[in-house]
Amino acid sequence: MKMKTLRAVAVSHLVLGLILISISSSIAATDKPFPCDALERENYVHTQFGWQDVRPLEYLSYLRTHPANVFTVFGCKEGWVKEEDVPLLMEHLDSKEPCPNQVSANSSFLNTKRSTVGNEAAWLIQAFRVGRFPPGLNSTNNGPDPAELRRWWQERKQRASTQSSETPLVFTRER
Repeated sequence: MKMKTLRAVAVSHLVLGLILISISSSIAATDKPFPCDALERENYVHTQFGWQDVRPLEYLSYLRTHPANVFTVFGCKEGWVKEEDVPLLMEHLDSKEPCPNQVSANSSFLNTKRSTVGNEAAWLIQAFRVGRFPPGLNSTNNGPDPAELRRWWQERKQRASTQSSETPLVFTRER
């Protein structure tokens, strides 16, 4: 009788283990953007700085004065970084001035090394590109390349100017 019970327990553990393995193999750990959920949108009340209540350049200025090596970003906001913020952030891409790296409160990885203003400006620009802030889990992991950001921004500006020059004028008759 004990042997049958032990065997049943072992089989149930084996089945449970296989289920967990199959579930976890379908979930890949990435640093790619994900949509903000309702809890994340409201979760920024726990933060030490109300980043959602200021523009990205003001937030970057705050990071410059923050003494810690890491700044935890609570919450998430879609569309926080606007197109008009990008040129101002681009001016800081080459900055080597030390500042804290940013980490999402959802991240399981904590890098305790300081970052640079340039790297954090790049992460904010990436937030515009993906449509949400934070754009990933950690600003120091898989961050965007400044040269690639400059190329992307030039192409975007060029495409916008080409589209606006190709748009025909439409005249309407007043009634």
